[in-house]
Amino acid sequence: KQKLAPFVSILFLVSITVCSVFFKMEVVRQGYELVRMGHSQKTAAHEKSALELHYAKLTRPQRLDFIATQRLALTRAQQNGFVSVKGESTHVQLWRLFSKSPEPECINLGQIALRLKEKRERADYKPVYRRIQEDVVPVLADAQDFAARLGRLAARHPNLGGMRR
Repeated sequence: KQKLAPFVSILFLVSITVCSVFFKMEVVRQGYELVRMGHSQKTAAHEKSALELHYAKLTRPQRLDFIATQRLALTRAQQNGFVSVKGESTHVQLWRLFSKSPEPECINLGQIALRLKEKRERADYKPVYRRIQEDVVPVLADAQDFAARLGRLAARHPNLGGMRR
């Protein structure tokens, strides 16, 4: 027993030292892991804010109004002979064309477009325009409704010849 006692104590001290070193290394590793996770969290938060900004840009009233008018309605009207006259807004001329049409669906499209235009103007010209969820959802619904109605509208509408004076 006494011959093994020094070896056992040295073995005990070595194992305690090895365990102590292992635990210190584990603490350092966990610290690095926390730093890495914090960096990942900051990156994710930055990506989230970038996506929210992108969503806000895509759903802003100006863009929805532009898509509804310039890309859809204006193209349709131009195919039917509409030409914008200088000195007056293309929007005004286009919605006049739709609202003075004898076709009821054209009149409905003109009303939806005027609502979109009003939202766009509010967003463009008001010094403070708070874009809250309650305002974006109806604008999106109007833009989708406009696109669907325009898609169902006969290709000959809006027709310059059938305009009411």
